[in-house]
Amino acid sequence: MPAFSIITPTIGRPELARALLSAARQLGPYDEHIVIGDGPQPEAQAMALEYRHTRYIQTPKTGGFGAVQRDAGIMQATGDYLIFLDDDDVLVDGVLPVVREIVAETPGALFLFRCRFYGYGAIPDGSVLWKDNEIRDGNVGTGMIVCPNRRNLPRWAAHGVLRYNADFTFIRDVAAETQVLWEEAILQITRPTAWN
Repeated sequence: MPAFSIITPTIGRPELARALLSAARQLGPYDEHIVIGDGPQPEAQAMALEYRHTRYIQTPKTGGFGAVQRDAGIMQATGDYLIFLDDDDVLVDGVLPVVREIVAETPGALFLFRCRFYGYGAIPDGSVLWKDNEIRDGNVGTGMIVCPNRRNLPRWAAHGVLRYNADFTFIRDVAAETQVLWEEAILQITRPTAWN
């Protein structure tokens, strides 16, 4: 069965504790969770090191919406597939075994699961995206991606440009190189503190 590398950029938000727990409950013996600080994040480092299969690295301070940190995580990842979990989001309880079964059926594809959104002004709370099978800004995002870990993946911080919608660009660029499969299961909940 495929192993996962979960990549979490962080600016040290306290919500990281919830993200870490949501992953730790589901990690298999060959999975890993890589937490990448945007500059020194001692509280985040301490939280990450409380969990088995979780490690902490850091980059110089960028303030670039996590793009540089995700790229650093990709370079360190050893899993067969990459999952990108922001430090204020959570994996849905029990989803990783489901995802593992699905990706094992079509090795090498880019899987776009669904994501439930809270705390985004432009997206009504509780909305589930994707709406249709089209890769476009506003329809796809970070919390959906299960990407094959392969050499020469596109970069989040492409050409040194740090943009808020780098997730769309990353998905678009990976999709140009591999099969895309759209999955109905909800992988993540964004900003659950806005929901509770």
